[in-house]
Amino acid sequence: MPRKSIDNSLDNVASEIKKRNSKNSILIQWNQERIEDLKEKNGKVGCLPIDLIKTNQNIRKNLDENDNEFHELVESIKVHGILQPPVVTVFTNEHGVHSVLLVGGERRLRAAKKLGHTNINCLVKMFDSRSTRLTASMSENLNRKELAPIDIADCYFELNKHGYKQVELVKMFGRDRKTIGRYIKIAQWPDNIKIHIRQNSERFTIKYLMELSSRNLTTEELSDKIFGNSSPPQKKRKDPINVRIDNYFLQKDYTDQEKDLILTALKDLEIVKKSHFSVTQIHQ
Repeated sequence: MPRKSIDNSLDNVASEIKKRNSKNSILIQWNQERIEDLKEKNGKVGCLPIDLIKTNQNIRKNLDENDNEFHELVESIKVHGILQPPVVTVFTNEHGVHSVLLVGGERRLRAAKKLGHTNINCLVKMFDSRSTRLTASMSENLNRKELAPIDIADCYFELNKHGYKQVELVKMFGRDRKTIGRYIKIAQWPDNIKIHIRQNSERFTIKYLMELSSRNLTTEELSDKIFGNSSPPQKKRKDPINVRIDNYFLQKDYTDQEKDLILTALKDLEIVKKSHFSVTQIHQ
């Protein structure tokens, strides 16, 4: 191996060792007693080393750091900083070992790390041990993109039941309060309705479920909506060219006969397909 290549390799190894030693030095300063003291910071924001914060491998396992949304978040943090601190808690295992556990804000944490930040402001939130475990578990589930709407609703409901107010859930997961409230309402629907929705998830979009939860339906009315239709009503979409023609004629003072003549000419010129409806049919 050429002397220059060897020197470069040694420089890389030395740089890596220096980086690791620096990281270990920071973490050593955060001993068990200091982590335990974080419990007294409940409800407050504090600056923590990013490497101190543990994240379960299930959280955002499928987060793509190359997608546009993540790049936009990174750029936003670069310009404006982190506007909403991630949420952490202090978890103590059965052996009495304390650790700082991420509850919400995995994307923000990763984005900050990608920018080379070594520290990050976090909101410390403490619960009893049972609630802490539940919080971590529910948060892991909620951060999975593939989670079904009913499962999301159940997660929010459980967190709400164990101490999290809706306004706290808004901050943790970046959803508006109205959406959180509707999810919690969905979670309280009868089990047979929720089971049917879960088994037919392709028929029941979250938009449709949210619309139902916004209405004051009785259980009977809700059952009719869910079981009465094999699939939710879908708006019939017009062909784009028909929409353009329709909008054009709305702005002009043509008779129906003139409109039909224009549409016939458009068909002859193959601007629209011959299978399109007549203009008079479009307006019906």
